[in-house]
Amino acid sequence: MFRRYVYVSKAVDGMTERYVASFINVAQERNKSEELTGALLYLDGYFLQVMEGPAEAAANCMMRIMSDNRHHNIDIRETLDIDIRRFSKLWMAFSHAGDVNRSMLEAFDYEPGFPAAKFSPEKLQRIMVALSLSAWPSDSGRIMRRAG
Repeated sequence: MFRRYVYVSKAVDGMTERYVASFINVAQERNKSEELTGALLYLDGYFLQVMEGPAEAAANCMMRIMSDNRHHNIDIRETLDIDIRRFSKLWMAFSHAGDVNRSMLEAFDYEPGFPAAKFSPEKLQRIMVALSLSAWPSDSGRIMRRAG
């Protein structure tokens, strides 16, 4: 049994893509050791993350996320026990504005902050799947580690 979390949060003022990339490297290594997979998007000053893994490890990670002072207004959109992961091969895919195909986002009617009234947990996951499968250019500076 695995647990999936989907959340959106607002980055603190002054957050840069370079800074996000630096702490994602650490998170990727920790996630690998804890068997946590998922994807993180940093866009227009907001984070969108889908994180999944063994229930206890995922809950512990979510507690760390909730206490992280690099973001606020954390809106957990979904906490769900699952049998199968959506991101089983990604220790932590990371993307930022330079990586994202804006026309793909427009197809999802993107608005900064992913307002809850317009972006259900399922729609947020579809966005992240689309990003992780095909929307990132292969020559981008994204940080992405695949499992196995």
